[in-house]
Amino acid sequence: MRRIFLMLCCFALPLTACGATPEARYYRIPDNPLSLAAVPSTGKTAAVARVQASAPLRQSGLLTRSGDYEVRATPYHRWESAPAEIVEGKLVAALRRSGLFTRVERGAGEADILLRPSLAHFEAVERGGQWAAEVGVNLQVYQTGRPPRTVKALHRAPAADGNPAAVARAMHQSLDACLVEIVQALGASLSSR
Repeated sequence: MRRIFLMLCCFALPLTACGATPEARYYRIPDNPLSLAAVPSTGKTAAVARVQASAPLRQSGLLTRSGDYEVRATPYHRWESAPAEIVEGKLVAALRRSGLFTRVERGAGEADILLRPSLAHFEAVERGGQWAAEVGVNLQVYQTGRPPRTVKALHRAPAADGNPAAVARAMHQSLDACLVEIVQALGASLSSR
């Protein structure tokens, strides 16, 4: 009986090592202020609705894409917050800092201008062995007396070899460039009659 128990232990112990879970790693995008060119104030208030995003962009796993049809979430490499939340926070901060509006509030509350952002891309993309961080943001603009319009930006920044830390740095660059373009295009759109 003891011999059978020892044999079972010899086979069972190596199997328990196979079930070890890798340590989860979290990545963040710093809240540094964007370098924005001066835009004229509209003298109006703005409300920024919650960022709309597909299900993968509302969870915190780092997303990778190597083709047009498959997006994967990496189970042990995660953002500190979901990409939609990261973009919403940075967008509101950029709009407040821009001076474009007299007040910028979160939510679809009362304001002169309603902004409805959506996040189209926030993933590491591999094409031909080259990795890049891709961020795409669309912003629908609603203002009384004017037809709705959409401002879009899509940016890619190289991500060295596709390792998660390089992807996080490149995603930071892509997101900042994307938001600068969105704010500038929004300013131009609102100043045109």
